Order: sequence, then C-alpha cells, then structure tokens
Amino acid sequence: PAANYCVFRNQSSGTFSVQVNRGSSNSGFHGIQVIATEPPQDADNDGLIDSWEQENGLASDDDGSVDPDNGPEGDPDGDGSPNLEEFTRGTDPQEADSDGDGLLDGAESGSGVFVGETDTGTDPLDPDSDGDGLADGAEVGTHQTDPNDDDSDDDRIDDGDELQAGTNPNDANSKPPLPLPIGYWSFDDQGAGGTTADLSNEGNDGTLNGGPEVVDGPCGPGDFAFKFDGIDDFIGTGASLLTGLDEYTMSGWVKFETAQNGNRIGLFGQNDAVEFGLINPAQLQHWTSVGGALDITVANTAPWTHVLVTGDATGRTVYLGGVQAGTGSSSLGSGSTFPFNIGGGGIYDATGNFFAGCIDEVAVWDKALTEGEIMQLATCEITPLGRPRSQVGVEITEFRRMETGDIQISWKSSQERQYDIL
Repeated sequence: PAANYCVFRNQSSGTFSVQVNRGSSNSGFHGIQVIATEPPQDADNDGLIDSWEQENGLASDDDGSVDPDNGPEGDPDGDGSPNLEEFTRGTDPQEADSDGDGLLDGAESGSGVFVGETDTGTDPLDPDSDGDGLADGAEVGTHQTDPNDDDSDDDRIDDGDELQAGTNPNDANSKPPLPLPIGYWSFDDQGAGGTTADLSNEGNDGTLNGGPEVVDGPCGPGDFAFKFDGIDDFIGTGASLLTGLDEYTMSGWVKFETAQNGNRIGLFGQNDAVEFGLINPAQLQHWTSVGGALDITVANTAPWTHVLVTGDATGRTVYLGGVQAGTGSSSLGSGSTFPFNIGGGGIYDATGNFFAGCIDEVAVWDKALTEGEIMQLATCEITPLGRPRSQVGVEITEFRRMETGDIQISWKSSQERQYDIL
C-alpha cells in the first residue's frame, strides 16, 4: 500500500478483476506484469512449496528436498504452529511470534473468539487484532481484556483509551470523565532532550525551538510550564491536528506576565485553519478561514488564566477561567497543511507570532467539550486525560541503593516547593 505497485500472489485462474477508486488521487493502472505462470514446485509432495522451504531454512539437500524433521508437521520455532499451518497462514516458521505481540503463533488461532491463553482467537500477523491500541499479548497477559474486542466492557470507549485515562476497561461503569484528546502536551517532562511528550495516543511530540525556560505551572506541585521569550521560542508538533475536524476543543493555561509587543501574537493553533492568540496586546482572537475573527478583550498582564475555545459547524465559544467570554458564528476552517504550534513559530502567519509569557497544559480534542468538563479543567480538578489531579504525582526518576544501605530517591523538583512522599 505504501508503494506504487501491487503484487497479486497465487492467482489460480486466467483472469482477475481490480476496481480502481476514481474518486481518489490514483490515476489507475499503467502496466501489468505477469511474474510466473508455472505452478509452484513441491518436489516431495508435502504441501510446502520448495521455494518457501528454502527461504525459511527448511530444505537441507542439494535437490531441494526437505529434512523429514522439518516437514509439514515440524515446528522448528516451537510455537505450536506446524510448518504446514505456518505456510498456509503466512507466518514465519522460524519465529515463534511472527507479529511481535507477545503471543505464540500457535495460540493465535485467528477465529476472532478468545477461548484461553492457548487459543486467543487473534490474528498471528496483526499485533493489535482489535485495533484498540493495545498489543494482543498485553491484553491477554497484563490487562485481561478481550484482544478481539476493542471495547471489552461495551461502554463505547476503546480499551486503550480507558487505560490511557486510568479507568477500568473491564467495567462498564468506569468511564473517563473526558473524551481523550488528540494532542496533549503537559510540559511536565521539562523538555528533556529538546522535546516534550504528546501524552495522547497520537505520538506527536513537540520540538522545542529557541530554548523556552522551564517554570512552575498553575496546578500545584509537579506541574511545570514553559516561559516563552517573545523572540524565537516556540514548540512545534509537526502535525496538522485541526484539519478535517467536524468539531474541536483547544485549551491551555496562559500567564500574561508582560504586555505584548506588536500584534498577531500566537498562543496555540494552526495557521490558515484555526488560529488563536492575541490579535493586539489587549484582545484575544480566534480566527478560522470560514468563520472569520472572534475578538475577546483581556488584560495586558494577568496571572495564570485557563483559556479554551470550542467550535463546530453551528458556532464557537471562548472560555476564560471556565466561564464563557464570547461566542461567534460557524468556526470550522477549511483546513491547512501547516502544523499545530504552541507559543509562536507561525500561528497567524507562516512564521513569527512569538508570545512573551508562560503556557502550560495545551490540549486538542476532536470533540466540543461540555461546560461541566471545561470547568473541571479550568479549576485544575482533572487533567486533559481526565485523571484527577489528586492522583497525579511528581515523576520519580531514580531509585539508588547506597553503600550504606540507604535508598536515594530522585524526582523532578523545583526550588521553593515542598514535597510529600507517600
């Protein structure tokens, strides 16, 4: 699928049909090449073609015949799947776990029904048979969820999303208080290695540009933020998160420490799609290519403020501190290929738009959050992953046993703060 050709193997008839989707960017077929027309050779008539045996180290004689120990009933990798089954299913006879999901090929029967650890019903060539973001082996061995069902407790939330949010994927009454974001940067890793992790399932880690400074965040111990210099600091995600959405929410904490210099100062957003920042030092602005501008007056300097905007085909709303601050008409943009950026680097324009101040806890959803959900975020009651702040600790980075027998514990700390160790 990622190349510019398709291979159709083991065609037994003289004709076959292929349908080309003319609605896509594909231009159709430019040529057909028949690679082989002779039936595959099986010198010993054991059901395993000679070329497959040779490719997989199962042929030992010069004439291509098979060592009896490695015939159709042989199992050189000891995975419980004999060679003939491996050949038929396309798995690797020399690799006990062909898809690397932590389950032996022989246990992955492909039936789609979980019977037990020796018959999981999963696909031996797909590490995540149900597409819920969890490897089949982890579902069976660690989480005790159904590896053939992306929603084991039928609560309409994928198992992987529940584990990410800290709820129980086997309990229909245990649900995340928020939809999972499609992008979330807490900054609590303090930009180690020049990047900051995307804590959603999308994996769009942010790249630090210009060297933003690590400072304390608004939500208590262990919460860190970045201070941007208004000159060249910004965080780039490389992902066009706000293209093609029917609804969305963007949120973050902002500290306007000093009055801004100039206009078109970006907070977070995607150029030419959904832009959000200060159109001038005294006005927040939310802009889309369809809905135009929605302006909100703010103070030149202010303490930490939770800012959030929701949008869908019917309109948009800006919230400050969890309270409505302005509404506007339809806000869905036509989309763009520009990346989602934080703190500048091109939010209102292709480049520039640098913000002077602090930003923390930036998140994007492909849903419009409710007012109750927004207030929980604005009061630091929960994180954008839906986890109660009371359950979020400071990351411990090292345990070390000293020669004296004492244990030394290190964690990501900051000056002027006190920590409790439980």
